[in-house]
Amino acid sequence: MRWYESELVLTRPGVLRRCAELLAHRIPENTDRIAARGSAAVAVATAVAVATDAQLLFGEADPDTGELRFVGDGFPGARVLLLEDIVESGGHAAMSVEALKAGGFSIIGVVALIDREGHGRNHLETQVGVTYEAEFRESELLP
Repeated sequence: MRWYESELVLTRPGVLRRCAELLAHRIPENTDRIAARGSAAVAVATAVAVATDAQLLFGEADPDTGELRFVGDGFPGARVLLLEDIVESGGHAAMSVEALKAGGFSIIGVVALIDREGHGRNHLETQVGVTYEAEFRESELLP
């Protein structure tokens, strides 16, 4: 099995800057907030936010209940785009989408840096009901 170590790649400022440049065009004009959870996705989302002046929401576990919640300067009905570093099955993104919906946010869609070409697209679009885009497919990067 081939494996992409996003944490090793995304800790390099030049690579992170280039990822932000590539992903910036995928952020719809009507986006109120970009959401992310997990260290690699948060690194990418922060770089994209700096490039686009978008505000961020960070996913974290509630210290009392353990439930996933998104924190930051959000407001009910805010149009939120979830940014992921890598999507394979879509399960991680689906959990984040559900937590964002539970927080009263309107989900624009999910954007990933890399699609590992598992069942993520199908899961997110048909079962979760959100649009999904990825900048790269794994097969394009690791032939």
